[in-house]
Formats: sequence, C-alpha cells, structure tokens
Amino acid sequence: MQKVRVINTARQIGMAFGRKYIMPAVIFLLVPTGLMATPIGFDLYGLIRAERWADIQRHFSNRSPVQGYEKFAMARALMADAGRSSSAFTPEVANAFALYLQVSGVNCSRPSSQADLLNCVEGLRPQKDLLVRLSFLRAAEHAEKYSFRSLQNRLYELIDLSESDPLSAVILRERLEYLVQSQQTTAAGELAGQYVDLDGPLLNLWRARALYKVGKTDEAFTYYVRAARGTNAAWILNAIVGDVRKNYTGRFSPASLAQRTSENRELLAFSDRLSSSEIRALKASMTPVHVIDTTNVTRVHRDGIYLIQAGYGRYLKTLAARAYTHLSQSPEILHDWAALLNTKGETGLAIQLIEQFAHTRTQKYTYWQLYLDLLKKAGYRQKYFEEVLGYLSHYPAHYHVADELIQILIGSDPSKIVWADDAYWKRARETLPHQTGSGRFLYWLKSY
Repeated sequence: MQKVRVINTARQIGMAFGRKYIMPAVIFLLVPTGLMATPIGFDLYGLIRAERWADIQRHFSNRSPVQGYEKFAMARALMADAGRSSSAFTPEVANAFALYLQVSGVNCSRPSSQADLLNCVEGLRPQKDLLVRLSFLRAAEHAEKYSFRSLQNRLYELIDLSESDPLSAVILRERLEYLVQSQQTTAAGELAGQYVDLDGPLLNLWRARALYKVGKTDEAFTYYVRAARGTNAAWILNAIVGDVRKNYTGRFSPASLAQRTSENRELLAFSDRLSSSEIRALKASMTPVHVIDTTNVTRVHRDGIYLIQAGYGRYLKTLAARAYTHLSQSPEILHDWAALLNTKGETGLAIQLIEQFAHTRTQKYTYWQLYLDLLKKAGYRQKYFEEVLGYLSHYPAHYHVADELIQILIGSDPSKIVWADDAYWKRARETLPHQTGSGRFLYWLKSY
C-alpha cells in the first residue's frame, strides 16, 4: 500500500516543484533515501500542486517543519507568497532562505542579510543528496532575484554535479549561464569543459557560449551543433543559429559553403534555418551521395531536412534505410520529413516514406493522422478507408477520425445521404471494436 502511495506521489511532485524538476523529483521519490523512512504526506504535495500557499503556511502554524521535504514545502510557500507582495528582503523571505538551507542539515536561523546566509553554509562541502540539491538550486534562483550574487555563486558551488542525472544538467546549465552573464569568463570556460557526460540543448548552448568567450571557437562550434541536433524548439534553435551567424560569419558566404569541409558538413544541423540561397550554395559540396555516406543517428534528422530543402527528396528513402532501426524508434523524425515533403508538394514521396516504416504508425497518433491526411489528399479512397479503420481500432475515442469514416459511409452532405456499398459497411462492422467509442458508426449502421 505504501508503494502505491509513493508512486502516486511521484506523479505529483514534479507538478508541485515545477516542470523542469519533474524527472529529478520522481527520481527522488523512487530511490530510497533517509527521507523515505516515514511515509510522505500526500496532502502536502497536493497543496503545493494546487498552489495553496496560505493553506501550507496554516499547516505549519502550530508545528515546525521537521523533515527535509517539509522544510522545502514551507520555503516554497513562503517564497511564492513573498513574490506576490514585493521584492523586499522581508522576515518571511529570510525564513524561506533559511529553510532551503536547513534541508542540508545546517543550522540557519533568523538570517537578516546575505552575509548571514553565507555564514550558514560556511565550511559546507558540495552536497549529493537530491532534495538538498533541489533546495540549493531553488535558493540560488531566488538569490538572483534579490541580487545576492555571492550567495548565488556559493550555492552553485555547493551543488555536487557528479551524478549524471537530469537535475545535474539543469544545475550545470544555470551555473554556466550565471558565470557567462556575470563576465566570469575564465571560470565559465573551465566549467564548460567539465562534466561532459551531462547533456541537453540549453546546457550545450551555454557550454558553447562559455567556450567561445575563452577562444575555443572550434570546440564551441561543436557544442552549438550538438545543441541544435538535440531540440526542435524554435526559440532554442533561433538562439543557437543567431549565435552561430554572429560568431562564424565567414562560414555562411557562398564561396565557403561551396567547399566540402567538415564544418560545412556540420552546418546541416541548421538546415531548417538556412536560406534558400545558402542551401543552393551548399549543394555544390553536400551532394546526396556524400550526405548519405556520412550520416549517422545524430545527423540523420537534419540530413533529411537538408535533402528535402535542396530538392533531393527522392533520396530520402535511401537515407532512411541507412538509419532504419533508429528511425523505427523515432517516428517524430519521420513525421517531420513527411510534413515537410507535403509542404513542398511531394505528397507521393511523403506517403512512400511513411509506408517504408509502416510498423511505426501506431507509435504516435499525430504521425498516423498525417498519413491519413496524405492519403485523402492524394485521392487513395480504398487505402484511406482501410487506414481509417485501422486507426479507429487503436483510437476508437478519436471522434474527428470517426467522423471521417461516417463521411465515407454516408457522404459529406447531411441533406443528401449517399450510402456506401454493402462491402464498406460489412468491413467496418468486422473491424471496429465493439465499445462506446464506436457509437457514431453504430448509430448509422442501425439506420443503414
């Protein structure tokens, strides 16, 4: 029973502590620690998730938070409450900082200044405990708000990054961002070369920025490329490409793009952000055969986009075959390619691509819906009908697709019903699952 309670709590703690802490928080609950000796209060996390800060403060009005997670929750409530009122360093804010620090077990009470808070952690060694690291990260973020730069820097130093978990990646990224923005160039460059097993697009972006500032331009470019390959988020890609265009201006000249260099090969990571003239210049050096021969699982996504942008969509099937296993597990890449082919008027190639990986359609319903749209657009009536039935067998409650089936069976004009042949009705009756999701079909079947 307690195991079920912990699992249920794990689903909520990420929501309570913030979106970027979801994975670290779940790990915290699932990995046994000293804090797990007593059952976690489910109601407390429910209050945090609902942002009922006043209720949390009332909860602790007659008793002091004892456990680390209780101190974290109370600090969270105090800071959230203080953030709505002012940016002043009030006693409530001071108490919240103290509670965040007390999660580590240090004695910190009644701090009235940044100096007092620094004294609380004097002599403390870097902390590995997950909840302590979460607490110090939260405290460091709040320290920035109150311009406690020394405290912010000290807290970052006290967070151990040796664990290769999502929280370490978040902390390293924030620490690099702090060092770069505070002009601590040497320290930022040194830190950027450490903990290379930690990954993530934003982390790699700040690694690149730190390395570029200390003159390691080639290494920085490598991390810009890695950052671009790790995300589809437009705002991150725009930041990456903005940096690359500013820092490596010469690489985007027509003469440079026409050369077959390792740098130009890596520029394909930005293929969806290159202009049509830049794509044309690259075609002289980045031929389809060269791209396919040098592709790998990290390159293949943007390589495919380049081939489509360059008018080489017919080579996509060969490229896909080179990374068949990887693409079979990554239908989102196939979705991106097929959608781009469709916008370029290559609907037939998009259909062929999806059918090359027919086994992947059930993995991602938006990908399957794209295939339905392509079949309908191309006028493949029979194939479209069969695919709609297959889709509804997996997703019977997706009523917008059920409506597509009804249009096949009775037409699209409600004032003039055109009944489909008996074979269509029989096939649908044999294929669709017998459940409430098939209600639209059953209604018209009865009428038929």
